[in-house]
Amino acid sequence: MDVFSKIIKTPSVVAEIGLCHNGSIELAKEMIKQCADAGATAVKFQKRDVENLAISSVLNSIDGRFPNFGETYKQIREHIEFSLDEFQELFEYAKNIGIPIFSSVFDVKSAKDLVSLGSKCFKVASHCLTHMPLINYLAENKLDVLISTGMATMEEVDLSINMLKSAGCRVGIYHCVSKYPHTSKDANLLMIKKLKDRYGLPVGYSSHEPDNISAFLAIAMGAMSIEKHVTLDNNLEGFDHKIAQNIDGLKDLVTGVENAYLSLGNGMKMITKDEALTREKYHWSIVPTKTIQEGDTLSENNITVKNPSGGIPSKFFYQVLGKKARKELKKDTFFQLSDLSN
Repeated sequence: MDVFSKIIKTPSVVAEIGLCHNGSIELAKEMIKQCADAGATAVKFQKRDVENLAISSVLNSIDGRFPNFGETYKQIREHIEFSLDEFQELFEYAKNIGIPIFSSVFDVKSAKDLVSLGSKCFKVASHCLTHMPLINYLAENKLDVLISTGMATMEEVDLSINMLKSAGCRVGIYHCVSKYPHTSKDANLLMIKKLKDRYGLPVGYSSHEPDNISAFLAIAMGAMSIEKHVTLDNNLEGFDHKIAQNIDGLKDLVTGVENAYLSLGNGMKMITKDEALTREKYHWSIVPTKTIQEGDTLSENNITVKNPSGGIPSKFFYQVLGKKARKELKKDTFFQLSDLSN
């Protein structure tokens, strides 16, 4: 399954399951199923090499956020992290129900592990944009890359994007604000156009707002994809549940993104079939304000414009002034150009 092509086909919605599975393979499968039922284009997970994620003092620090997961930061991360066998199981499950699946990778080992399972499309999170060994591995292997640009300078984005493009990778970019959650005023959606113009690549929006308003506006700004964290229960213990959309919110996102995209139209000015009916009813025609005798001259004293269409369109009002009636024209009735002298 060509995951990359499906995601960059406008409009798409990536359901970021991320860490909201809480390390449970059964919860992860249920999330995949419900995201598919909600109409998501793809589901995304996260993979880390926990042992080398941070320096030992950070890994071994006491962390009381999620006591059911562990007592230290490392224990919490290990509780949530899926093994390679579990990822294989999830990939097969998603394939069987027909939804594309891929993962963010935070290090070279994780990328290699998923490549060994046949994965070819990867997400690079914002804080990995400058992880040059990871970017280099993805580039050298010409893998498909979707890369977020939160908390980065344009020069840093240039560095990674140019490395991937030069290697011949297919690349998609996500505008992202790395604040969890953030408000609409932080969204800075004008960056979508700037990124498209600068790199000539598909650009999406990684949305971290509690609602979907900015996501819909992002589509109007030209975003090809919306990525959003999802959960089955915002009250669950663990990372990201509080900032994630529940399934009802995901359904609203999918419907709204599709409608936002459809509302863009084709950019061509035309009278639609439905508009033609309204135009016929409400457009203006030139009509006499009193009976005009044959040979009389049309003037602003004896013609006006009224609904509906059917007579001479009102846009020709000033062109018919001064012409003579070739026959009697009754008040409030339509007449045609053939009823006037040249």
